Amino acid sequence: MSSATQLHSCTRQKNEMFRFGEKMKVAYLDVRNGCAGDMIVAALASCCEMSALRRELSKVKFPSSYTIRLHSVMRSSASSHAFRAYRFIVTPERHEDCASYSAIRTVFSNSALDLNIKKDILRIYEILAAAESRAHGEIKRNLHFHEVGQTDALVEIASAVILLRLLGVEKLYASPVGLANAAPATLEMSTGMPVLFRDAQIEITTPTGMAILKGLVDNFGAAPLMRVLGCGFGAGASEKILPNVLSFVYGEASAKTETVCVVETSVDDINPVLFETII
Repeated sequence: MSSATQLHSCTRQKNEMFRFGEKMKVAYLDVRNGCAGDMIVAALASCCEMSALRRELSKVKFPSSYTIRLHSVMRSSASSHAFRAYRFIVTPERHEDCASYSAIRTVFSNSALDLNIKKDILRIYEILAAAESRAHGEIKRNLHFHEVGQTDALVEIASAVILLRLLGVEKLYASPVGLANAAPATLEMSTGMPVLFRDAQIEITTPTGMAILKGLVDNFGAAPLMRVLGCGFGAGASEKILPNVLSFVYGEASAKTETVCVVETSVDDINPVLFETII
């Protein structure tokens, strides 16, 4: 390039939305006050038929027999207005010893669940295993879970994935996650996620809840524009903090959207043979 030749470039990035005609099922979880696996499942299950969930769960041979039930509770918000929420309770027939990561993978890999459901469940347990491994300095293949390896936790994680599939949710959004007195594994999983640190004296987000969010949520932030089809509220066991509740809303997006990055450059006063190299 001669000294008389000048290259003027004006490069900018912008997001453009390309809209398509078909509708898409989307959902939003408000977890600013924290979450646990049973809370997520309770909110989702209140929007579904429990018989459909039981039918899908029967395709898995869990370590222990169990029963599940969904029942309503009254909770109060910060403004003292009472509202109806739900609790999801799993009762195993026995509390077996903690399960190894490899044993849990076998339980779900050998199940008759849909392949995509299996993949989502195994991804959640992979996230849990990686976090526990980093937090406690153990090799993943030697890892034994405690609470998250019990039948109730396995049922909760499987139920979260199954219920989203039953509702037809294609894209899941969530608010930033509320944290207080978080376990080491929960903090490990928070890497790359937006969180809100709350002034509470008890744990408000459990490792199971965090793993479900990290494994299933597509975008964290504001709720998407949608035509609401249903909603549910999932309550935790403790009533020491108000409100110990998360909300779930699902509906149809007005159109499928895709965000693309467009890079534009203006070039002049340059030998055309150099264009290919520059591009």
